[in-house]
Amino acid sequence: MKKGHVIFDCDGTLIKTDGKLYPEIKDLLIELKSQGHELYIWTGRDRQSTQRLLQENEIHSYFFDMRCSDDVSPKPNPEGPHQMLEGVETDKVVIIGDTFADILGAKNFPCRSIGAAWDQSAKVEVLKEMGADSIVKSPLECSKILKTWWS
Repeated sequence: MKKGHVIFDCDGTLIKTDGKLYPEIKDLLIELKSQGHELYIWTGRDRQSTQRLLQENEIHSYFFDMRCSDDVSPKPNPEGPHQMLEGVETDKVVIIGDTFADILGAKNFPCRSIGAAWDQSAKVEVLKEMGADSIVKSPLECSKILKTWWS
């Protein structure tokens, strides 16, 4: 399988509104890292609170790099992925997120996207309209899709 670069949104994708991880997120991060993928965060949240949440949930060490609202232009402007992945072929990149801005940001980069629909507030119709390449109801479904895309 090709080694890839997986960019996660933070709120609504990795972390719930209560500041805790969604079920299966840590398992997904462990699996992707064990397969040699590099993991990133691209979020509309500020850097200080993002780092605090990642540390509180003990997942900060899984991520190679991140871009936050106080680092780059807001999504869907692809400045964040461009800075983190300069020179990387976009067919080796996927963005996983729960909002139109995440999916449109992936299109603007351009790379594939997975619509994260495991939060009840995720709007599946919007993710489809924006052109998500796949939409999943649980985090571990992402690894199955990536295996298909990158095998």
